[in-house]
Amino acid sequence: MGDLENLEWLDAKDTLISQPPRSIVHLNKLHFLRFAKQESEVGLEDEVHFVFPPVNQGLCSLKTLNLSYCNLKDEGLPEDIGSLSSLEVLNLRGNNFEHLP
Repeated sequence: MGDLENLEWLDAKDTLISQPPRSIVHLNKLHFLRFAKQESEVGLEDEVHFVFPPVNQGLCSLKTLNLSYCNLKDEGLPEDIGSLSSLEVLNLRGNNFEHLP
């Protein structure tokens, strides 16, 4: 996936992806990234928890990250999520965590 160096928009809404490939952080032209689920799907996969890979100073152009209703737990967001310096919109609605990194 990291070879798609000109990709600017990735919409994986309503997929069964629970862990994006680590290479996704190499998509440095990406502006929009969505792995959101529908609110009506909440509870269907309680045992599957979404995990976003460490950012490692990648995704430097990302402006919108939508992870709503992905069944995120506290460990589902990487500790370095704050390094997304271009991020303007972060949607974490409908998840099950108590702490942010």
